[in-house]
Amino acid sequence: MTKLTFPPDAENNNNSTTKEVDNREEFSSLLKKIEHLKIPNNDDFQEHENTLQLLLNYASIHFESPKYSQLMQSMLLILVNYSNKTVLVPCLIKTDYPSVLLTWLNLISNRELSRDADRLVGVIYNISRHENGIQVLNSLNTTNKLKEFQKHHQNSDINILCMMTMALLSTPEQIKNDRRRMNNILDQLLEIIVNASKQSFDYLYRVWHISEPLIVSVRLICYDRTLDYILQHA
Repeated sequence: MTKLTFPPDAENNNNSTTKEVDNREEFSSLLKKIEHLKIPNNDDFQEHENTLQLLLNYASIHFESPKYSQLMQSMLLILVNYSNKTVLVPCLIKTDYPSVLLTWLNLISNRELSRDADRLVGVIYNISRHENGIQVLNSLNTTNKLKEFQKHHQNSDINILCMMTMALLSTPEQIKNDRRRMNNILDQLLEIIVNASKQSFDYLYRVWHISEPLIVSVRLICYDRTLDYILQHA
């Protein structure tokens, strides 16, 4: 005999809808909170870490949910700005964001380009600018994961972000042994530096401040032939 399935009670449906709305409102409230949290003067980042953890609890469940797509896009944009303050990067590390960000990057790697992609890579890049971030990202095999991601995404700004991140994660020995890729990175960095230097008001070129490619270039100069290459092509 075929098992009969009875429709759920209307009251249960209403309760489920109410809970969903409450979850989105709580998520939105946490986003506003993390966006406006100030950097503490006493090095007590507990409130930052607690808020980031609560955010991650929601995001890990709802990352691929269409109902949460706008909230997720807002979260990633907020995280780009948050991680741009290097002093806050350890808060992201303590709450396991690097690992989760790479998991999300893998989830969207085969999709058509979305706003999620540049924001995800942007946060990973910002984390790589911190010494502890370099250690954590290298332990997560980030360079190979970014290379795999690049196979499916040819957007120029995202590729520059990926290459700058990989350069920051590279050891002197890796730089020495991968001259072709590093020279390609240098070509693009030099272009950004030259064009940004002409913008005397803010030293910005596209989305880049001149200091960002300069920092990456300094890291690459640890190998003598890098400086020779810059002098020849400047």
